[in-house]
Amino acid sequence: MVNRKEIRRKSRRYSCLVLPPLVIALILSFMSEYFLTPVNLGNLLLQMTSTAIAAMGITFIMIAGEYDLSCAAVLAFTAVLSASLAVRSPFGAVLGIPFALALGAGIGFLNGWLISKFSIPSLVVTLAAMKIWRGVALWLTGGRTVSGLPEVYCFPGCARLFGVVPVSLIILAVLYIAGQLMLSRTRYGYEIYAVGRDAEAATLSGLGVKKIRRNVYIVGGILYAIAGLLMAGRVGAALPAAADSMEFTAMSAAIIGGCALGGGRGSLVGTFLGVLTMSLLDNGADLLQLSYYWISIVQGVIILAALVIKTQGVQKRQKQTESLHSDRVK
Repeated sequence: MVNRKEIRRKSRRYSCLVLPPLVIALILSFMSEYFLTPVNLGNLLLQMTSTAIAAMGITFIMIAGEYDLSCAAVLAFTAVLSASLAVRSPFGAVLGIPFALALGAGIGFLNGWLISKFSIPSLVVTLAAMKIWRGVALWLTGGRTVSGLPEVYCFPGCARLFGVVPVSLIILAVLYIAGQLMLSRTRYGYEIYAVGRDAEAATLSGLGVKKIRRNVYIVGGILYAIAGLLMAGRVGAALPAAADSMEFTAMSAAIIGGCALGGGRGSLVGTFLGVLTMSLLDNGADLLQLSYYWISIVQGVIILAALVIKTQGVQKRQKQTESLHSDRVK
């Protein structure tokens, strides 16, 4: 049976998420003659690919009620190490990609294990991880770019299917569709939401809360590695200082897209729209030659507005629940 109230609620929520990028795109189309050109729109989509994949990992983690500040550092570290392998080893071009994915998964597991084993707040663990892996990436390369990457290594990031559709966009679409289906249609997705809503209740229900939290960090680490591979492939080089501050952009996109700071809420559809909003603002700044300071201010205002709207919605639902409960008691 179709739940019409649920359909109307989701329709209102997604319409609110679609509105900001739509308005920004409309304004830019009037303010810049270059915005709607195929070249600019193509570059916009390609440039947001890595951020969108990283934000996908952040979304899984935030839904489970945790945070991850090591996103960009893991992205850069895995890309630099796998690119170095691809350049220096005879079989590096073939081994570089699985090596990066395994490295990302291992770092994600380490973050999740430290958080769950020692009950250290995720912000503290991932802040330390951010400093460590960024520092190691810079140390291993001496701050230099790893260039001369083989074509096989660069293929996912720079190739085009039939000479038209970028392979990286296809990878992005497949990951988001699979991830959204996982969150909304599988037991594992239900468990992630349950842990984020109320970890204690999830434990009493027999769910392995610590294991679930470790797993979302593993998923996040793999996605960060994929984002790093695509970024390196697109530019043809791996930079140890790449994706600086991307963790804040990705987290902001997840919040704009509906992720609750306390966990238990969020979707990949919303996160993608959040990434699109942030990317449109950056693209508009480039086209209109605006100062980055102003765009940063606008992005901050949008994040605050999203949080205010979300908080009001939560308070309204709580009042409705309390009112319904009091009516039943009477």
